[in-house]
Amino acid sequence: MSKANGADDGTKENDMSFHKIVPVKKAERPAPKPAAKKKDCKKSQPKRPVGHR
Repeated sequence: MSKANGADDGTKENDMSFHKIVPVKKAERPAPKPAAKKKDCKKSQPKRPVGHR
């Protein structure tokens, strides 16, 4: 393990890049979901008053 110290540095860089990619994907996934939810909300708003009437 002590000899892998040099390799550890390389792995840390890879882990960092992976960590950066993971949050980016998570941020992209929720972004489109709320956009669809906003559209649904607009459709739900008119439907709600109709149902109450």
